[in-house]
Amino acid sequence: MSHTPTTIVVAVDDRPEGKLARQKATDMVVQQNVQLVLVHVVNLNL
Repeated sequence: MSHTPTTIVVAVDDRPEGKLARQKATDMVVQQNVQLVLVHVVNLNL
């Protein structure tokens, strides 16, 4: 039985909050069968 991986898209930037979000997402990937897509946001003030 094949399980389709869940795709998680995480927008991160260089602030501490962005690093924390990236770390949490990475932990999720390790624990479960998920694909991680990191979208690096340079400037959130669009």
